[in-house]
Amino acid sequence: MLTFDARPWRGLVHILASGDPCQDNSVAGKRAGSSGSRFLAPEVCRICTECRPDIVFRENVPGNASEQLEVIAPALEGLGYRVAAGIFSSARTGNTMRRERLFVLAVADGGIGGDGGLQRGGQFGFQPQGDGTGECDAGSSD
Repeated sequence: MLTFDARPWRGLVHILASGDPCQDNSVAGKRAGSSGSRFLAPEVCRICTECRPDIVFRENVPGNASEQLEVIAPALEGLGYRVAAGIFSSARTGNTMRRERLFVLAVADGGIGGDGGLQRGGQFGFQPQGDGTGECDAGSSD
């Protein structure tokens, strides 16, 4: 992912699905968060900048949900996406074990169905950010 050039795919990708390895975000791991080598949210933003998919869908453990969302939601909104996020448990589907996951869905403004079908400022209260240049300002992945 760190070396993938998504520019040749611009206009050809409709859905970008991603999920970081969980170790940096898990409460069971070292809890390195955004300083860990497996924290790939900035790379997802870079790829979105390069190929501009209609939809971005992410999944990860919820242990570091606030930091994950602080990085990715404003960056995607700055690129013109409407972002919705939530933590859901597999127990709600009748599963006997409780397995919570953070899901993030971002839809390009005017992309699918005209208005993207999502409302800003939902559960996490994110407001649009960015200067409209389309540059993703989510930090670096060094």
